[in-house]
Amino acid sequence: MAPDQLSPETVKAYKVLNQEAALGSEGEAAAPGNDREPFDPQTIYQETAIEEDSVSFGGSLSRIFSPLRSLSYWKMKALARQFGEGGGFQFLWSRQG
Repeated sequence: MAPDQLSPETVKAYKVLNQEAALGSEGEAAAPGNDREPFDPQTIYQETAIEEDSVSFGGSLSRIFSPLRSLSYWKMKALARQFGEGGGFQFLWSRQG
């Protein structure tokens, strides 16, 4: 059974990863790329416990990695936006036809 909370060391490690990811976090009303809620690994972990009450994918390990999945989602979203804004759209559009 998974613990009720992440350890302080784990929270600290996730916060370092968040800082290294250099993602904006000004909430949903912010500009694209900054529209993420402030990162709180403990809250993400605890919300995952609520979700797992109804469906379980991977048990306690799934829960422990839930903050990492959140960071990964937002980082990939940021990379996709950078690709699209950096010429990806024109490149893909030129390949049609």
